[in-house]
Amino acid sequence: MIKPHFLLALFLCSTFNSFFAFSQDIQYVPLAEAGQKEIDADAFKAIDSYFDDVTIAGLGESTHGTSEFHTYRAELFKYLIENKDFNTLFLEADYADCVPISDYVAGESVDIREAMKALYWPWQTEELLTLIEWMRTYNQERALEDQLQFVGVDGQWPDNASMKINDLLLSYELEPLDSNRFPIVSNQEFQKLRKREYKDMLAYLRTYKEKDVSDFSKEDQQKYQLLIRNLEQSLETRISKCSTLRDSFMAQNMLSKLRERPNTKAIFWAHNEHVYKVLSHYDKKRAEQHGITGGVLKHAIKEQYVSIMQDFDNGSFIAYHKINDSKNENFENYDLGEVMIDKSIAGSYGEKLRNLQEELVFIDFSENKQVVGEYKLHTIGAVFNPAKDNPQQTSQFNYCPGGECYDALLFTKESTPIQLLQD
Repeated sequence: MIKPHFLLALFLCSTFNSFFAFSQDIQYVPLAEAGQKEIDADAFKAIDSYFDDVTIAGLGESTHGTSEFHTYRAELFKYLIENKDFNTLFLEADYADCVPISDYVAGESVDIREAMKALYWPWQTEELLTLIEWMRTYNQERALEDQLQFVGVDGQWPDNASMKINDLLLSYELEPLDSNRFPIVSNQEFQKLRKREYKDMLAYLRTYKEKDVSDFSKEDQQKYQLLIRNLEQSLETRISKCSTLRDSFMAQNMLSKLRERPNTKAIFWAHNEHVYKVLSHYDKKRAEQHGITGGVLKHAIKEQYVSIMQDFDNGSFIAYHKINDSKNENFENYDLGEVMIDKSIAGSYGEKLRNLQEELVFIDFSENKQVVGEYKLHTIGAVFNPAKDNPQQTSQFNYCPGGECYDALLFTKESTPIQLLQD
């Protein structure tokens, strides 16, 4: 049982001569003291039992560009590896983009900084690189079956997957994908294709799905099928009207890994909105349960999945932000850089937890059912949208009841920017 502290949040309001006050007891576990940005691994002992029966822990983030989210999540993962037999990092990134990083973690010779350039910008960070290096070192003296794995579970983009499939086919003297029927295009060009073109590419790709690859090594056969899956999913999400199909695919990819490697215990490193344990609908045609990734996982493995959000009160982070007054949402009107925002709005977790003495706390919603209501979370992600009445505040908040949408919250008071990799 987690031993909680109690937060006495006192809110005072006065109007003319009237005055009232109310208090609220919130149970929490302190993990870092005021101003402490480097967490002591021993601090996680206080929440060790929370992960006793967990197979996948979804560890979210309310902005992609907050250093603390990356650092605290990495340190928790290390603790879970060393104390709870966790062995896998599932990243919200394409399988193909993560193959070289997976190889590096397994001990192969790879220019890791160059390999990380294939990732989406929030993952091109010194914080993630530090964790990758730690995983590689951890693996050095361990048998293959005991090694840590780094796995991309998304399937959004076809470029790297297409090139890797062609390289694999050519290495066995087989014909690569026909560039006329399956052109390798940039991500920007891919987004502009018509639905008919996506469908034609998918139909052609499926002829390669049945290709005889019996001469491939066992490892290459598996890699080939996973690359085909990456391509299929990138096309199907463009064709489908289902808004959560991408999320459902990520969950299916993780569940497939659990079947392939039954001893898998993993963290799912992603934005909060992929970690939510929310379902949408059952697709009768596909015979699949759809919903947010965390929701599909919760539906499939029940209490073996936990959904843990990360949020903050105020500070700065890296995000795309408008650099002019244009109402046009085109890419050229945005720049990637540091954004600073004011303290969180009324009704948010930031406001409710602002008076904490600690820098980082863990809140288990099963211990706070009566007192933690529908407080708002930041939902900034990769792009910052300012509030209409305050350019140093964001319009990006939503709320979904703690306990219904997620199981726990890692709350840090102040956000600082991630360190993007430098050439």
